[in-house]
Amino acid sequence: MAQSSNARHRLRRTVLAALVAVLAATLFTVPSATASPPPASGTGSAAVPQLDWGSCAPEGEGLEAFQCATAEVPLDYDRPRGRQITLALARLPAADPSRKIGSLFLNPGGPGGSGVDFLFGAGPFLYSDQVRARFDLVGFDPRGIIRSTPLRCFDTFEEAEATLPPFQFPYTRAEERTWIQSDRALARACAEHAGPILDHMSTANVARDMDLLRRAVGDAKLTYAGYSYGSYLGATYANLFPGKVRALVVDGVLDPVAWSTGRGDQARTLPFSTRLRSAKGAYETLQEFLRLCDAGGPNCAFSQGNPKRRFDRLARRLLREPPSSPTPPPARRSWSPTTS
Repeated sequence: MAQSSNARHRLRRTVLAALVAVLAATLFTVPSATASPPPASGTGSAAVPQLDWGSCAPEGEGLEAFQCATAEVPLDYDRPRGRQITLALARLPAADPSRKIGSLFLNPGGPGGSGVDFLFGAGPFLYSDQVRARFDLVGFDPRGIIRSTPLRCFDTFEEAEATLPPFQFPYTRAEERTWIQSDRALARACAEHAGPILDHMSTANVARDMDLLRRAVGDAKLTYAGYSYGSYLGATYANLFPGKVRALVVDGVLDPVAWSTGRGDQARTLPFSTRLRSAKGAYETLQEFLRLCDAGGPNCAFSQGNPKRRFDRLARRLLREPPSSPTPPPARRSWSPTTS
């Protein structure tokens, strides 16, 4: 029973994160027509947060000593002394404090990814012993996300889940219409319930938050590692605070113009993922896999015969008879080769 309950909980968190990511991608791409004027370029007279770190994970053999804190930052950087919101942080202290250089801030992408969860899951394993020795690893949930002051568009999780289409990607015209209806229902719910934070979740504001957090941990300059969308956040920070960068690691670099506005009228006519040419990159990667598989012969289990022809045959069969995903009932979803 406990195992089933945990599975349902993980599913709910995944679905809710997907909803947040869909909305966040919209917010971080096209400015709202009702949004406040663009914030000032820096953090102005905003107060540096005071961080009270406390243990937030058990210690013991094979476990790491994580610490957590919260920070207050302005909702609106045009009004830095006005309403404040809360950010959640976690850190993994440097293994050799006597040699510590500073803090390494992390963002896993999304937008909508939890930096706290990323630190808990990957922090002890992703970075070398040399990095772990000399840096505190710091993850934070961006504004609007999970443990930070959240974007809430629904009163209950069941209401949120009810807006999801019963498939993972629209393949037919009918599914496309269903998807559009779902997006519009989500947008209406957020416009009605989300409150002021809806207009203050831009990437620039997250970068400003990160600058206050840098100052809060006592670092003169930022050391940062960002993945996927996190590379755009890092580039935004460097443009806003060019004199405050020690080192930026950007993995999975995005075209910042394609992500934010596109060129010409693309912001209104093309989804950001299309502007980024993600599908083209995935297709070219698949073709290279099939080429290498063919060259590998028996070393590649997919190479019996013609790999491309075998893949196309499999795709057609899955379109005719899509299998169910292994999610717990009743939230079963069909899968097709177009799912990304």
